[in-house]
Amino acid sequence: MKKDYFKLFSCCIPVKGASRSIICDLQRNSFEFIPNDLYKIITLFPNMSVPSIKENYNNRFNETIDEYIVFLLKNEFGFYCSEDELVFFPELNLDWDYPARITNAIIDLNKFSNYPLLSVFQQLDALNCKDIQIRIFDKREYNQIEKIISYSDGLRIKSIELLICYNKNITQKKLFALSKKYTRIKTIVIHSSHKDETITDPQRRLFIPIQYRKQKLVSEQDCGKVSVKDFCVNNEMFTESQKYNTCLNRKISITTEGKIKNCPSLENSFGNIENVKLEEVCKMDEFRKLWDINKDKIKVCKDCEFRYICTDCRAYIKNKNDIYSKPLKCGYDPYTTTFNKN
Repeated sequence: MKKDYFKLFSCCIPVKGASRSIICDLQRNSFEFIPNDLYKIITLFPNMSVPSIKENYNNRFNETIDEYIVFLLKNEFGFYCSEDELVFFPELNLDWDYPARITNAIIDLNKFSNYPLLSVFQQLDALNCKDIQIRIFDKREYNQIEKIISYSDGLRIKSIELLICYNKNITQKKLFALSKKYTRIKTIVIHSSHKDETITDPQRRLFIPIQYRKQKLVSEQDCGKVSVKDFCVNNEMFTESQKYNTCLNRKISITTEGKIKNCPSLENSFGNIENVKLEEVCKMDEFRKLWDINKDKIKVCKDCEFRYICTDCRAYIKNKNDIYSKPLKCGYDPYTTTFNKN
């Protein structure tokens, strides 16, 4: 049985950009750049033997095609098989769904916040929200932070990302103890620190690393920046991005003032948590209208090779009058493949 068909692994998916493409390896959580010519070969002739592909180009580019195949094999993006074996390697199902009305939430707090935080946690749990990001802008003591996290006790919340202001009284030992006591804490970031540093538990007890960042976080305005370091290459992100906005889809946020929004940075509010239930907001068409603005609908982004691994921001856009405008805080140009400061 002749094995002259080349097949990509189903978890290795090519994405075309204006000037170059990438292959996203959803199993290894990484990506690799490829030329658009290779993208064309991969997508136009997915079930054609290599000799037939060469013949399609009148054998003018045999050497180049062989080099492409060597590259794909070396990076373990694909394999040779026979024509009869093709049927055993179906494409990856890129449909996305999750059994919850809300999948993620942002809770913002500062020294003036006085809304019923316990009720917020309970309402999110009723919506089956799995991931919560808590952002505390002002300096807090350890016992205050622990009390906030304790509101998650007995709930079905899967993970908590904690962003707190630097306080020299809150030692690394205390933070490791906090992550040990509340295992749903998956990330601890200390903003407004005097240095950038990541600390891991010296005793290697599998506690989460603590990230210290010099970047100041004083309000909801300090977000929305698009950065390569924030690219996320995994199956969940990739599949959701096919149809939905990966930042706003099924997200709900509570601002420092208790206002209910899609995102704290957006202007539109749907009432205050003091007198409006989150469940009521989730039923509003106006609240859900931003969920399906995926990158294929956004100007410039739709031509970007990173569009399925990059989180979009609709709060800061180039043209405020055009909801499909490019993110304001993105400095990447897919036409020149250059990054500029934004």
